[in-house]
Amino acid sequence: MTSISMGIGLSSQSNWVLLETPGGGPVVRISLLENGTAEIEANGGGQVTITVAGSASYDGEYLIDTADLASGPVNLVPPALSGSGTTAAGDTLPLVPGLWVYGGGDIAPTISYSSGSTNAVDASNPAMPTLLVDVADAGTVIAVSEQAAGVSGTRTAASNSVPIAAPPLEIDLVFSGAGSGSSTSSYTFPGATLGAADADRELYIATGGFRTGSSSSNVFNVTVGGISATRVAEVIEAGSNLTVLNLHKVAVPVGTTADIVVSLSAGSISQSRIGIQVARVLKTGGTTVTDVATANVAQDVHPVDVETVDRGFALAAAFKSGNTTQPTITGLTARGTPYVDIDSGEFLSIAFDVVTTTGTRSINTHVNEVAPGRHIAAAIAFE
Repeated sequence: MTSISMGIGLSSQSNWVLLETPGGGPVVRISLLENGTAEIEANGGGQVTITVAGSASYDGEYLIDTADLASGPVNLVPPALSGSGTTAAGDTLPLVPGLWVYGGGDIAPTISYSSGSTNAVDASNPAMPTLLVDVADAGTVIAVSEQAAGVSGTRTAASNSVPIAAPPLEIDLVFSGAGSGSSTSSYTFPGATLGAADADRELYIATGGFRTGSSSSNVFNVTVGGISATRVAEVIEAGSNLTVLNLHKVAVPVGTTADIVVSLSAGSISQSRIGIQVARVLKTGGTTVTDVATANVAQDVHPVDVETVDRGFALAAAFKSGNTTQPTITGLTARGTPYVDIDSGEFLSIAFDVVTTTGTRSINTHVNEVAPGRHIAAAIAFE
C-alpha cells in the first residue's frame, strides 16, 4: 500500500485529486497543477492512502482502492451545506464542494447538484456554490447531492441535512356574530368572513348560548359553507334553563366568506340566543389537540392550565349569561373584537396565542360577577 501525504493548502476550488496509476512508473509523484488541483502518480494498482493537510475543508486521511476508479470518480469528502435550525426562507446557504479523486485515464469530471429545495443550487461560481431557501422550503429539511460525471462513470455524494424553520403560525379573529329568537333551533350567519383562503386554513369556532325551555339541549352541529365542523370541547349547564359553550374546528381551504349555521339539539324552546367567534388559523402539517380543559366557572376568577407544544397555539373562550360586563381572559391575548354581546348581557369572549415553547400555559377567566359561567381552554399543536 502506498501512502501519499499532501500539505498543499487546497483552495476552495481545488476539489479534484487526479490519481495516476500507470503501472511501472515512479512510486509516488505529487505535482500541484496551475488550477490548484493535485496530480498524484502512483505505480501499480491496489490501495493508496491520501493525507490532506493545510486545507480549510478537506484535511484528513483517505484510503482508496485504485481499481475503484474504473467505475467513476471516488468521493473523499462529501459536500457540506451550512445552516442551522434557525435558517429560514430568504436565507442563502453556502455549499463547500466535495473532494473527489479520479483516474489518470479519465478526464476532469463534470459537477452538478440537486437538492430537496424548490430552488436549484447556484454553481455559477464553482468554487462557492450557494442555495437560496425558498418560502416553500419552510418546515422541511434540505440536503444537497453532488454528482461527479466522468467518462468512466458517475457517482453521487450527499451533503449534511439542514432543517429549515417553519413559518410563523398565523391566527386572527375574522368573525363575530350573535342572534336571538323564539323557538329557534338553528341560527344562520350569512356571508360570515373567513379571511384569506389558503390550503392550510382551519377555522376554530367558539359558540356560546342561552336557552329557556322544558328540556336541556346543546349545540350539536356547526357547518361552514356546508362543511361540518368537529367538536373539540363543550361545557354545558344541565337543566331546563341551559347555558352552553362549545369549540369546533373545520378545515375550509377556499372562499373568503360563507354561511355559518349553528344547530341546537331538539327540545321545547321558548327563547334562545347564540353567539359565535371565529378564529382563522394558517397551519403547517396536521393538527393535534394536545390538551383541553373545561369548567363551569362558579367563582369570579377561574384558573386553568393547558399543556402546550411548540409550533401550536392556545385558545380559550368564556360565556356568561345575565352579566353586566363581558368575561375577560388573561394568560392569552385578545385579538380583534375579543367579545360579542349576544343579547341583554349574554357575553361570549375569546382569546388566543401562538405558542413557541413546550410547557404549561396558565389561563384565567374573569366572569366579573360571582355567578356561574362557562370556560373552555384548548392547546393545539401541529405535526
